[in-house]
Amino acid sequence: TANQAKYFIPTGFPELDKIITGIDRRNENMVIAARSGVGKSWVVLKCAVAALEQGLRVGLYSGEMSEMKVGYRFDTLTSNISNGSLMHGNDNVQNDYKKHIDSLPTKYKGCFKVLTPTMIGGPAGVTALRAFIEKENLDVLFVDQHSLLEDDRKARNPVEKAANISRDLKNLQVMKKIPIIAVSQQNR
Repeated sequence: TANQAKYFIPTGFPELDKIITGIDRRNENMVIAARSGVGKSWVVLKCAVAALEQGLRVGLYSGEMSEMKVGYRFDTLTSNISNGSLMHGNDNVQNDYKKHIDSLPTKYKGCFKVLTPTMIGGPAGVTALRAFIEKENLDVLFVDQHSLLEDDRKARNPVEKAANISRDLKNLQVMKKIPIIAVSQQNR
């Protein structure tokens, strides 16, 4: 319904949206936790693409992947060209890939911005994420690897560090009134 679109962003997973209605546009602070190698980064990127399809300004902080790798995954989700073909430069997809890249400016009303540790000289803390939100005027922020964020308060105890980061992310979400969705590896 129109009201649903006004208050919620689709996740990109219709079955999940049926249960949770989508991502709350003003009050969502979500962490998706799972063991390594099960597709957490793909899930958060699919959610980011769904937000982009709504015309939103979408940000993704990637604690592990390079901008290029994030870009290839984004292109895989939006073009249906295999990620392996993109990553390894398969000549058979070159023309389709060029068409896809050329279509992006007209295909999406929103924009997709990526931030990586390389871009800021090391892992981000919540202060760096706040600067990213403000600089890019983001409507939603996705964090790939909550467990790789730095604690701006510099706690040494891992439990205290995780608690500080979680508390600071929630405070950032409340202050900026945008959804923040993060993934975290269980064994970190």
